[in-house]
Amino acid sequence: MRIKLIKEVVFLLSICTLIAQVLSSPIVRSKDDIDVTISILGNKEIEKSGRKVFVTGVWNWINVTLNENVSTLNITIYKGETPPPKRSRDNFYGWSYDDGWKAIENYDGFGYIDTVNSIRIGNKFCFRVTTDNFLRNDSENWTLSVEYNGNEYMIPILMEKPTGGLGVSGGITVRVEPFQTVTAYGEHYFTTINNGNLPLTINVSYDKLNDRITTSNINRILLPDEKLQHKIEIRTQAWRPGIMRIGGTITGIVPDEIIPVFNVSHPTIQLNTAFSFPLPDLITIIVGHSDYELEEIEEGNVTFQHKKEVEMYKNEEKNITSMLCGSGNVTLSIQVKNLSVLGVWLNGKDVENYSNIEIELDPLREDKIEIKVKPLQGVKYAEITYFLSRGNETYTYKTSIIIKEKIEEKKEEKKENILPKLLVGIGLIISLLYILMVYLRGRRT
Repeated sequence: MRIKLIKEVVFLLSICTLIAQVLSSPIVRSKDDIDVTISILGNKEIEKSGRKVFVTGVWNWINVTLNENVSTLNITIYKGETPPPKRSRDNFYGWSYDDGWKAIENYDGFGYIDTVNSIRIGNKFCFRVTTDNFLRNDSENWTLSVEYNGNEYMIPILMEKPTGGLGVSGGITVRVEPFQTVTAYGEHYFTTINNGNLPLTINVSYDKLNDRITTSNINRILLPDEKLQHKIEIRTQAWRPGIMRIGGTITGIVPDEIIPVFNVSHPTIQLNTAFSFPLPDLITIIVGHSDYELEEIEEGNVTFQHKKEVEMYKNEEKNITSMLCGSGNVTLSIQVKNLSVLGVWLNGKDVENYSNIEIELDPLREDKIEIKVKPLQGVKYAEITYFLSRGNETYTYKTSIIIKEKIEEKKEEKKENILPKLLVGIGLIISLLYILMVYLRGRRT
């Protein structure tokens, strides 16, 4: 009897202990009751393998939004899946709101929370917090826990080292007519890519014409995994023909406002906060005429522009133009294939011997060579070859000419409208028949 009574008492005590544990343990809430985001600037979150990313050593926003009113809220982050028995900077951080912001755990007097800028807006609690930059590896799996009104919500998070990464792709070509002062716009664009986990302020500088180039989307903050497209406009000068290549350096700078400074002797982050990406040929400016090939001689000291291909019809006469610019003297020789040469002009003046044209170049103007040609009978292809001599060097360039049949439009023969004549004829016949009938009646009478 006594043994039975003892067993019943032990059973009742076990039940009471279990009930007490249940009542004292937080209720695990579902994600429908709470929303948690982690970001550094704005609402941009980083997620990897299903885990929200918290970057160590910089300010992070942990935003908790509830569907009920609470007066007290605690958040903790800890290494692994369970809170550590012994807390340190390497495994545990915690903060709370209770009509004010404070740290649950301080290390050497530092709570790692920005009590000035953390804010509550209704049922949304925005904790601006950080940690030491303690990671030895690139990342570790941690847990974030939110407790309020006896409820607990936990999510797996990834703690990452702060890493800055900047990539650049693409390039820009600008085409400008010679000796014109205009605002020119680049073809295409270049793209900056943030492939790190820190926001970057993007800037760019050029090794030439820096004060004449305007670039879009600079001094903008580029968030992790985001891209920005950059176009340019250039205020040109009266440039002579040639090709200019401009190098650029794209720089990404980590904004100062995300780097905690508790005191000078205890920085939370040690890394370069500026990342540069130099590109030697970011912009190519082609100063030349549209639809002409631009050839540079002696590193651009002399330029020659000519048509690469021309189309002509049989029996057509056409002027084909090329241009020279530069300094010093050159000799130009022109040869043709399957063409009759009807005339050659240099700057509008007749050239009698086009196999040996002496030209004194001027860098402030273009010398224009015109050749008037006509295809020979029965040919489908022709060409003009230019031999440009300067000193002991001779450079060869060609213009290909495609000869086409001219398709004559067939004129549609206008069909004469015979209806009016037909009606007139019918009318005459009826009139004659009527006169005949009247005549016959008259004879009978």
